[in-house]
Amino acid sequence: MKPINYIKKKTLLVAASLLMVAGCADLDVPNLNQPDAERALANPSDIAALSQGSFLRLINNGLMSTRVVTIDLITDQITSTNAFRDYWGSADEPTRRLDNRPTYADIANVSNLWDQAYSALSGANDVIDAIVNRDVVIEISGQDDTQKTLAAAYFTRGLALGYIGYVYDQGYILDENTDPTTIELVGYADMIAAGVASLEQAKAVYQANPSANFDYVTDSDLSSAEAVQLINSYAARLMIGQARTAAEAASLDYSTIRTYAQNGLTADWNPTSTANVSNGQHSWNTFQINAAGAFYMPTDLKVINTFDPAYPKTYPADGVLGEATTADARIDDYFYTSDFGWLRADRNRTIFSNYGHIRYQQNYQSTNAGNSMFLFRAAEVRLLEAEAEFRLGNNAAAKALIDAGERATRGGLAPLADASDQTISDALFYEYTIELDNAGAFICWGHNRRYDILQRGRILHFPVPATELEVVGAELYTYGGADFADAEAGSNASGANSWKN
Repeated sequence: MKPINYIKKKTLLVAASLLMVAGCADLDVPNLNQPDAERALANPSDIAALSQGSFLRLINNGLMSTRVVTIDLITDQITSTNAFRDYWGSADEPTRRLDNRPTYADIANVSNLWDQAYSALSGANDVIDAIVNRDVVIEISGQDDTQKTLAAAYFTRGLALGYIGYVYDQGYILDENTDPTTIELVGYADMIAAGVASLEQAKAVYQANPSANFDYVTDSDLSSAEAVQLINSYAARLMIGQARTAAEAASLDYSTIRTYAQNGLTADWNPTSTANVSNGQHSWNTFQINAAGAFYMPTDLKVINTFDPAYPKTYPADGVLGEATTADARIDDYFYTSDFGWLRADRNRTIFSNYGHIRYQQNYQSTNAGNSMFLFRAAEVRLLEAEAEFRLGNNAAAKALIDAGERATRGGLAPLADASDQTISDALFYEYTIELDNAGAFICWGHNRRYDILQRGRILHFPVPATELEVVGAELYTYGGADFADAEAGSNASGANSWKN
């Protein structure tokens, strides 16, 4: 099947597939606060619980799932020769074809976010329908939480729709008034636009109701104004993440992206993990497997070569590489070991590494609870603003933002030498690769694809999961593979500006 061959199936099968999501999702943690629909729609307290549970399902089971590391492998932020969950297949070079068959043992690599997002979306739409269409009042312990619950449901819906567009080539736009028997798939740009529109609805409710707080994630309790900052940050991330290629990136609305970033987070959104709500990207990508300090998911040579351009981009056939040389103090976020751990030379020694990321390691090796989750870094918001300024031709403003950021405050680096296009572009890549390493699902992938930095044949988005295609009776298709880069341009990376070039 050719890229973006939209499936137009106006049948009950589509509705059935969406209803199956909640029951068939591959979860990393137990389901959270998801009452059955009939009971939830009848009881105000259960509507509030459904609203919170839907948000947590998307964030915890989707965006913080250990399944997100597949994209970290594809982006070359980490490496592996482990066959578990087909990690080796995602990291291998030359790039392999993505397996999107329903019989694929690790189809959850492709389907997990889809399942979690549409389950969350279903719950959010039920909440919105109850409040907007049926005028249900959400009164909890004598307090009217109607607007708080509505704002959060719009927020959840915006993220669910937006992330489907960010990660997949197409998806379904559903709201509280949608007839699920008449829906059809639309492209990723439309999905992101619909997501941002719902985020704007959430903002409007928060702005009209200053007492409406957002306290759905563990110990985090955001005021209305702080919730608006968080929503603006997500809107900027989703909008700039629409571009799959450098050509597409040239036509984004950077003025709006800049406005969102300028009104985004000024401090990290950093709730604390619990036993059931924790950051799987952090726990997986910082895990050390033996006393020598070898890593389950070693840091890719791409990251180390970014610190030290003299460091090899391909691991040599013999010997062990030494430590990198750099003036950047953030190299201390990485641990060097001469032990290869579970890396297997008979699979592909060229993708080996001796480093691993420890910045977010905390106590995940002993417990999931009590760790700082860093769900959205203020550093990313600053870089989003800097990139928007750069794209708008305001290189001096971009340079000032980058110079004042973590490259100086944490890295101890001098200001950029100049404000040329190449210098700013290189600095953005540097900061995404190092400062934003493991700082959120898919963000380094999003950056790399809009600058054509991914290796040739790496996927630019997932196809609709085979599990969904099978239910609606549509043709199976997939992307990826170095040999398919030209035939599927726009869905597979060209490698034109690959970091390995």
